[in-house]
Amino acid sequence: MKIVLLFALVITLFSCSKNKADNVSSFNILYCKKIPLGLTYNNSNVIEHEKMLYSKKMEGSYINGELQTLELYKSDGIISYTNKDLKVDSLLARYIDIPLRREIIIHSKTISDNKSVFVYEKKRDSIFVKRNDEIIIYNNIKLK
Repeated sequence: MKIVLLFALVITLFSCSKNKADNVSSFNILYCKKIPLGLTYNNSNVIEHEKMLYSKKMEGSYINGELQTLELYKSDGIISYTNKDLKVDSLLARYIDIPLRREIIIHSKTISDNKSVFVYEKKRDSIFVKRNDEIIIYNNIKLK
């Protein structure tokens, strides 16, 4: 009987350790859109992922889960906003469609972003999530 209980305890501990999740407090997030073939972009705004080219669309910086700064990449330059700017202009915040607050939890094969779960690929210090013709890159991740 004691052996069975010990075996069950070991199995439980082993299964819990495999499902470890890390809560993320601060990070940067970069949204990129696939570049149609034949178009050329400024190399500083181009990211290559899985032999495809992507242009930067917007980049946000979060500290303790709250958006601090946001940069939108437009053809005529970068437009920057602060958290305060987006809180004051709720129509702009809805149009841009980026959460002012985020809860990120990283599991061994998936990432939960405000309870939306995505499969990810880890490269160096960044996490890549591919969605249709876009990629989302999480980097500079600091765990809680």
